[in-house]
Amino acid sequence: MIPAQLTPEQERVLQVFQNHYATADLNNDVIPLNNVDVDQITVVDSKLFVEGKVSRKSLPHETDWVWNQTKSKVSVTLNEQESVVIAKLNPRKHSKSVGTHPSYKLWACEIQSPKTEGHVISMLWCEKGKETIWSAPPLVRP
Repeated sequence: MIPAQLTPEQERVLQVFQNHYATADLNNDVIPLNNVDVDQITVVDSKLFVEGKVSRKSLPHETDWVWNQTKSKVSVTLNEQESVVIAKLNPRKHSKSVGTHPSYKLWACEIQSPKTEGHVISMLWCEKGKETIWSAPPLVRP
């Protein structure tokens, strides 16, 4: 069930989440958030299940920028027992840094389900990012 208040981009991320979640093995496909590297979440279309509370401060980032949550979170009911909380994050440069910062779009989908057995598990999806881990990041225009 998709609530009417979802934006088109939230509907898109919900579809990506549902497709990836349907085939996920939460016993084997989840890594601790503190083991995640910035390259794992900044390559376009990368999807990763992580354990731990995802926030702008807990996500890995470069030294001259940090993650910023762009809008309020939205909760979507998937079925009688499961829901997902969706948040969008983008980089913002540090106040002391000079130059530009990357133009990434990262979605965090926190799973609320008996399957997570009390653990905080989220799927991270990079909608906009580098083509490969070796590629230059897309930059925000000055």
